Amino acid sequence: MEIVTGLVLLMLRGLSDATATTCDATQKSSQCFVALGGTLDLKLMTSVSGCELQFKKNRTQGPEQIFIMKKNKVSIKGPTEGRSEFFMNNGTFRLTNVERADSGQYFLEVYNSDGSSLGTRIIQLVIKGSSLETKKIQLDVKGTSLGTREIQLDIKVTTCNATQKSSQCFVALGGTLDLKLMNNVSGCELQFKKNRTQGPEQIFIMKKNKVSIKGPTEGRSEFFMNNGTFRLTNVERADSGQYFLEVYNSDGSSLGTRIIQLDIKGESLGNKQTEDQLEIKKHNQLMVIIAGLVGGLLLAVMLVTICKVKRCPAKQTQDSALWMKMEAIEPVENRN
Repeated sequence: MEIVTGLVLLMLRGLSDATATTCDATQKSSQCFVALGGTLDLKLMTSVSGCELQFKKNRTQGPEQIFIMKKNKVSIKGPTEGRSEFFMNNGTFRLTNVERADSGQYFLEVYNSDGSSLGTRIIQLVIKGSSLETKKIQLDVKGTSLGTREIQLDIKVTTCNATQKSSQCFVALGGTLDLKLMNNVSGCELQFKKNRTQGPEQIFIMKKNKVSIKGPTEGRSEFFMNNGTFRLTNVERADSGQYFLEVYNSDGSSLGTRIIQLDIKGESLGNKQTEDQLEIKKHNQLMVIIAGLVGGLLLAVMLVTICKVKRCPAKQTQDSALWMKMEAIEPVENRN
């Protein structure tokens, strides 16, 4: 039974390890993708000897401290506290149980021992599977729980270039959209609106290097001033429609208007299966096969164990019949 338990744990370990992601962020600018709920090993430095580090997340309301390394001591702060650690021996930042809110842009500020800056590195972290369908398997062997593991089916992030005067973008229902609105927002003020029959609806305003998110996407969106990208997560049917980006210079003079048509894929699915549904079906079938194999293996081992503890009835019946024959034959042999 211990062998079976070990095999099941190995299978579960394999499923869990499939979500682990490693990413090299030792360059000046990097982009990393990691599955929602997974683990990220982010290689920040090849050597931290003689360095001091500050790792921060860029947010619309200002940078947020993630960790500080100073005098060979690491202090974890912010939203990843309890889910992350930094290994000074190999310069790797590990983040576990990745959440949707972990997506965004991060900065690594490197200093020497006297506090002089050695440069800044930028890391864009993208969470794959902003809308996941999660399948859970609970395996139990003789009343001993082996735990629950999640199989995640992730919907990919969609990127769309809307830097032209007129653009059209497609994104999956429930997915994530990275909408490139500007190459450079320096010296500009922006108003992003959605066109509706009852009048335009404000989405966000960028003025004096501050961003204010409003309207129906509040809580699901953010605008990155450093790269001019608008990110929308958990895309809804109501997000489809026509959008306007009004661009102004610092004195309020208009620099033009851009039009973006956003279409949500999967609004009228009917009986047609989407790629995501087919992927879910494949994973469901895989889990049925795995459950069947584990169940069969457990049953076989249990039968073998029972036979060892107590001789099988069929064998007992055969042995009894053989002894009866021998007892019947013995008197005849004695007479001879």
